[in-house]
Amino acid sequence: ITRQVHFHGYTPATQVREFYRQADFVVQAPRAEGFGKVPVEAFFHGVVPLLSDVNLSQQLVGEGSRGRCFPLDDVDFLRRELLTLSHQPVTIAEMIRQGRAYAATQTLEAWQDHLQTMFGRFWGEGWTQPYGDQ
Repeated sequence: ITRQVHFHGYTPATQVREFYRQADFVVQAPRAEGFGKVPVEAFFHGVVPLLSDVNLSQQLVGEGSRGRCFPLDDVDFLRRELLTLSHQPVTIAEMIRQGRAYAATQTLEAWQDHLQTMFGRFWGEGWTQPYGDQ
């Protein structure tokens, strides 16, 4: 298993790209996470993320279309999911395609538009941005 699984932990930014090039999957298992950057990085690099089933994980993996979630602390479930996916190249290719498409939507401009829409819903159509259109 040591030839197939690598535990990297913190990785300097200069090495991240190389690690993603070598990976088929990335596993992230936090107990609490907001919108993590690791899954989006994985999508961008064509790597399938497997995330612990916390907070926004299901949304990030597109309910299974871009990656998978697993119950936190259920190592057997994670192992089975990795083994199953590793034998499904067509599924992996489609997950990679969908993940890359999703990553392309995660821009600052898209987030600004989303926030403007959300604030408009909460504060009404007449709300003004504190800094104007920048």
